[in-house]
Amino acid sequence: MKKSKHEYEKHDEVALDFSKLKSFFSNKLALIFLAMLIVIFVLYIRLQPLSLNITDDWAKSSVHNFYRNTLADAINQQYPNLPSANKDALIDKNLEAFLKENQQQVQTDIQQTAASYKSRLQYVRNGETQTFLGDLDSYYYLRQAKNFVTTGDTCDERRDGVCYDSYIVAPIGASAVMLLHPYAIGIMYHIVSFLSVDADQDVLLMRSSFLVPVVLAVLSALLAFLIAKKASNTLGGILAAVLVTVSPIVISRTSGSDTDTWNIFFPLLVVWLFFEALSTPHLKKKIVLLVLSGLSVGFFSFAWGGWWYIFDFLIVATLAYLVYKLFIFITERKQIKHALKDKRITDSLLMLVVFFVAAGIFVTLFTGFSNFTTFFVGPLGFKSLDIATHADLWPNIFTTVAELNPANIPSVVGQSGGTLFFFLALMGGTYWFMKRFSFSLKDSLVLVFIVLVNIILLSSFGLQLQSMTFFVILTIPIIITVLLYGKTLEDSELKFSLLLLIWFLGTMYASLSGVRFILLLAPIVGISAGIFLATLYVKVKDALSSFMNLKGWLVSVLLLVVIALLLLQPVKAGYQTSKSFVPSISSGWVNSLQIIEENSQSNAIINSWWDFGHWFKYWADRRVTLDGVTQNSPQAQWLGRMIQTSSEHEAIGIMRMLDCGSNTAFDEVNKKYQDTELSIRLLNKLIVATAEEAEIILADEGFNAAATQKVLSYTHCNPPENYFITSSDMIGKASVWAHFGLWSFERAYLVNNIKEKTLQEATVIMKERYGYDEETAKRTYFEVQGLTSDPETNAWISPWPGYITSTKNCIDANTSVICTYNAGLGSNGQQQVVLEALNFSLSQGKSANESVQLLLGAYQNGIKVGGSVMIPSTIYFNTEGYGELQELNLPSGTFAYAVVLAKVDDGYVSVIADKALATSLFTKLYYLDGAYTEHFEKFHEESTVFGDRIVVWKVNWDVNWNETAE
Repeated sequence: MKKSKHEYEKHDEVALDFSKLKSFFSNKLALIFLAMLIVIFVLYIRLQPLSLNITDDWAKSSVHNFYRNTLADAINQQYPNLPSANKDALIDKNLEAFLKENQQQVQTDIQQTAASYKSRLQYVRNGETQTFLGDLDSYYYLRQAKNFVTTGDTCDERRDGVCYDSYIVAPIGASAVMLLHPYAIGIMYHIVSFLSVDADQDVLLMRSSFLVPVVLAVLSALLAFLIAKKASNTLGGILAAVLVTVSPIVISRTSGSDTDTWNIFFPLLVVWLFFEALSTPHLKKKIVLLVLSGLSVGFFSFAWGGWWYIFDFLIVATLAYLVYKLFIFITERKQIKHALKDKRITDSLLMLVVFFVAAGIFVTLFTGFSNFTTFFVGPLGFKSLDIATHADLWPNIFTTVAELNPANIPSVVGQSGGTLFFFLALMGGTYWFMKRFSFSLKDSLVLVFIVLVNIILLSSFGLQLQSMTFFVILTIPIIITVLLYGKTLEDSELKFSLLLLIWFLGTMYASLSGVRFILLLAPIVGISAGIFLATLYVKVKDALSSFMNLKGWLVSVLLLVVIALLLLQPVKAGYQTSKSFVPSISSGWVNSLQIIEENSQSNAIINSWWDFGHWFKYWADRRVTLDGVTQNSPQAQWLGRMIQTSSEHEAIGIMRMLDCGSNTAFDEVNKKYQDTELSIRLLNKLIVATAEEAEIILADEGFNAAATQKVLSYTHCNPPENYFITSSDMIGKASVWAHFGLWSFERAYLVNNIKEKTLQEATVIMKERYGYDEETAKRTYFEVQGLTSDPETNAWISPWPGYITSTKNCIDANTSVICTYNAGLGSNGQQQVVLEALNFSLSQGKSANESVQLLLGAYQNGIKVGGSVMIPSTIYFNTEGYGELQELNLPSGTFAYAVVLAKVDDGYVSVIADKALATSLFTKLYYLDGAYTEHFEKFHEESTVFGDRIVVWKVNWDVNWNETAE
């Protein structure tokens, strides 16, 4: 029976619907499959630090070096006169043979050594093992998360409803900013604990803290995929996801549970939702997406104070689009009032208003209206990062925070993807032009122009341009292409292109202010490069298939192989970065801090330089004067002074003041003077005085009895237990803590108060305030006027002293002490200058120049070709092992640094440093092992897996400090 026409039509409709359904599911399944591949790839990269595989490489190198050195010793004894090159060749040959003959033993040694390394980088409790978290700040949030899962609140306590951290700014505590990260760790903890039966809480918290950035990295990769896919195609999405995932700066900054993971995730989420709103023609869907984007901004503000940057970029991009559209109206001689009837303009205005209002509401709900207002003033804050001194004369500690150091354009390009991928990202700024590229003469000329501009920008010439010039040139390709092809663009393409440009410019500007902000640039580089490569792939594929008559599948395979080869280097770099990421903390630190916890009173305070404050609070469960949250405060100057001063009496006075009330003594004194420098002058007298002497000093300064007792309660109380920590890292940081310790409030005052004055006005100030004579005032005035940058100002206010070298390799030769350094001092042409030794004569009757000599050697290609003798300008020595270090100044000395030679126990120790550090408290404690001090008793000493030395000192308050104010 024949089917009717109606039946055939019905059959066709069913077939068509089935085909659509099949296509729908096949596309969805393909996307799900790709998403799973991305997730697996991200997890593989991001979980590398957990396994500590890098320790296998360390172990192999360590074991091989051990056997090599053993063989070298034997060969040196057997062939002492053999030339070095021949010796090395023989050693290598013997080592190769040994390793081959003893494979099993060597492999066992490597495995045991690797296990030892791993064990010192892992936390073990109740049979559970967890790799330590990677960085410093992780432990700040981990402690808050522990509060959250234990008490339901991240705060240590609430004072009048305000969240307080009781462990910072000891002993008074300080208000704490509530952030999203501890809550995320807490939520992850509940998920992980549900899957882990009878596991230890501390281990699970650390595990949860490690997993939060891993999950966010997965989500960030998927968002990068969706954004790039929307702008180009599926290949673009995959490339963007890969490039964002393997970015070394992203991996190094977001592994270990710091909050930087949110600074990748939320901007991508906000942009994706906004981009989807751009693309949809449905009004209700557009509004919902914009509200969700605004909600994401609100959550971002709860995660990081710099939330406003992506909000500002989207607002500026939309405004730039509106300005362009109005420009088109004007050039086409249309009346401006007609612009409000243009749907593209009204839609953009609607998006602007909805997004702005939604973000404003949610930011206000989560973090307060005052925080929302920072979207306007926030960009101006970058300039305050590198100012030398605050208006109140206290130093700006942020100038010495490594991650806030300014960057230059070459370093920004290098760290955000490298020259090649940065070039591809710049090309991605005009991705829509490549989509429409037709091989016409006009298109070809424009493409050549774009390529040349970007090549010039990334050439050695372009990378040395002033930042503003660089930024202007960077915008030229986009401006030219918009002017030439703008009318052919879809609105979403133009707006996204403007967003790419503003994202580039904004994050590059931020990166130049602080290297930590290069992280913000990495996602846009990955997305933009992925979009361009995917667009280029389509164009080249079509061109080769058409012009060369090649089969499409063959062209696709060849092009994908080329792209894979391009990705090989960044993927390898990302993998290696992740594999090499190890915790900063190790069992040596944890053991030292837990010993403090077990043997100290609950109100004890730990002091050191501020960097490891978060570790101290978490692992020792004790309060600290400073940490990574509070480092930019006056206490940093006091701590620096305490560590740098050569007077133990002054150091103990400062420590007592800090432990009695932090910087409250200054606040109380300054209520009277309202002058930072005058208040500091008085405090410097009080801290070294007895309580009775201090009371007299305050009375002489006009303080009444009540005010006097209040000040004394913060300077001369009965202080709690104090543990002071010296560690190897403080050697490299000496120029920093000593810089702040030597901070001249007098010079800071002059910088702030005479810079804008005339010579006559400034001279009056200096004479009246400091008693300068005419010549000194004039010289000082012109010195201040000559300061043209914040670094110069910083150096003028206070020096940056440091340590040169130290040694315990000293030989007592009865009539002299000889200390061997073999420390490089730099180069003189092609020769390396090496400080070889100190010869200090113990014989009587010799001149000073004969008694103290530094032996220098000149080396070329490892061979000594000359030598000389230098006399230090100052030497501090003690050959008895008790009493004080004696100072000997040598007028004929030509060596700028001071030499320390001190008897410690049964041997001698020598240190060479700037004079300001030679007899500092740190020198006496760390280098001289506490000799020549009275208040510091060695409590514990340990070394880390990295070979760093940690020494914990317990402060003995009773020595010579019997008089205190109750």
